[in-house]
Amino acid sequence: MSRLYWHLSSNRWNSAITEYALSTARALQSLGHAGVFFPLDGSPAHKRIRTLLTFHPMPDFTLMRLPILLARFLRERPEAIFCYGGVETVLALALKRLTGVKVVRFRGQETKGFGSFNQLRQRWSHRGVDFVLSPSDLISGELRRLGLKNPIVTVPLGCDQQRYWHVPKVSRDGRAQLLVFGRFDPVKGHLPMIERTAEILRVWGNQPQRPQLHIVGEPANVSAADLVRAVERVGLVIDDDVRITTGRVEDVAALMSGSTLGVVPSLGSEIICRVAEEFLLCGTPVAVSAAGSLPEVVFPGAGFCFGAKSEIETVQSFIEWIRTSLAESEEDKLARAAAAVQRFSLPAMAAGLQLAIDQYLSRS
Repeated sequence: MSRLYWHLSSNRWNSAITEYALSTARALQSLGHAGVFFPLDGSPAHKRIRTLLTFHPMPDFTLMRLPILLARFLRERPEAIFCYGGVETVLALALKRLTGVKVVRFRGQETKGFGSFNQLRQRWSHRGVDFVLSPSDLISGELRRLGLKNPIVTVPLGCDQQRYWHVPKVSRDGRAQLLVFGRFDPVKGHLPMIERTAEILRVWGNQPQRPQLHIVGEPANVSAADLVRAVERVGLVIDDDVRITTGRVEDVAALMSGSTLGVVPSLGSEIICRVAEEFLLCGTPVAVSAAGSLPEVVFPGAGFCFGAKSEIETVQSFIEWIRTSLAESEEDKLARAAAAVQRFSLPAMAAGLQLAIDQYLSRS
């Protein structure tokens, strides 16, 4: 049966949490449910939601907005409100006390560093939430250790397989391609990966298809010049051993499909793991660090996690997986992409959300 769901997001950035919020709305819409998205006015979510579903931008999510939401609730009668941050959860729970509407709270950040006072505050702030939505088993486990009594449901991010899919027979220049995709930021691990590439190339020597590291993204807290200096510092050659591409890439699927190995070398964060999922939907194996939830992305045949390995073992694993990927057929790539669709696509996310809705939001 079709239901109406509201989505409240105070997120100011085009972050993975924003991605999860938009994907949740789209996944529910794909099941035939209606949705209204309440983004922060002027935020990336506000700009991106325009072509996806009905939206109502909010100047803020303080309790001053409660009369506006109450008036709209009385007209629309949503089944539940999905919240993607703390301030909108407070607002939604206030509306629940007046109307009885169900409230779902998404948690997409690590909590293991919380002290005892913050743990108590977290338990208190979730009172009245019908279920907590988590993108990974890591976060679900942390939330349970905080002592939350709410049901906690793990539903990984679902990516759009119409945008991320295996593009066959992408032309290559005869070299293995190691692709790091995403913003240039210290937490993303570009600098250690440049150092690692120098060792990979030393071990590889003059054998055919000598790997090249390709770094693609937008400068954030690391500039392109910083990366160039790091490349030169370890004795590698720009535009030969390492390529750096800044700016928007139009055909991301072709870029990822044409890579030999997708590399996510992050030093922290990585709770939602969007980029690793996108590589796998394109049929490309991944090499991921142990940051956040990244180890959960690696299913059999998907690649490897190097977080617990020594640097010598890590380099060897890179070389082994580069050779494995180079030897794969189009059928091998398509099989990996199909396995990823079962785990990380919008239909997979929709199925997980519907199970949670049936269990915790069904009307009595």
